[in-house]
Amino acid sequence: MRRREVDIDGNKPVGALRAVPTFAELTVEELALVESLTLELNMPPRRVLASSGSPADQVLFLLWGRAVVTQGDATVGTLGAGDWIGAHEVLADRPHQSTVTADGPVVVRVATEGAFLSLVEAVPRLAAAFAQPAPANRVTGDG
Repeated sequence: MRRREVDIDGNKPVGALRAVPTFAELTVEELALVESLTLELNMPPRRVLASSGSPADQVLFLLWGRAVVTQGDATVGTLGAGDWIGAHEVLADRPHQSTVTADGPVVVRVATEGAFLSLVEAVPRLAAAFAQPAPANRVTGDG
C-alpha cells in the first residue's frame, strides 16, 4: 500500500498534515509550524506506540495505517489515519490509560511534550481539540 502525498505550496509534509482532520482548517503557515515541531516516522507492525501507565512524554499523529488500543488483555478500540495518541494525556499531565500498538506498518508524526505544548501555545484553537480524548478513541480514555 502506498500513502497519497499531497503537495501544498511545494511542501509534501504540510500537505499530508492537511489530511489530519484536526489540522484540516489550519493555514499553510500553521501547518508548516506543525511540520517543523514534529518528526515523521515509519513504524513497523506490532510496535508499541504508547504503554498503559507510562508517562505521556510525546504526542503521535497517525498519518497512515491502523493501531489497536488495549486495556489489559482486552482490545477496546482501533485508531486510524487522523487520530492522535497522547495529546490529552500531555495536556492533563497524566500517564497513558491504554496500550496502543501498530496493527501493521504505520506512519506517524511525533512531537515531544515540549514541542506539542509550544504548538498549542502558538495555535490556541488546537488546545480545545486536544483537551478531550481523540474521537475514535473516546471509549478507551486514551487519546
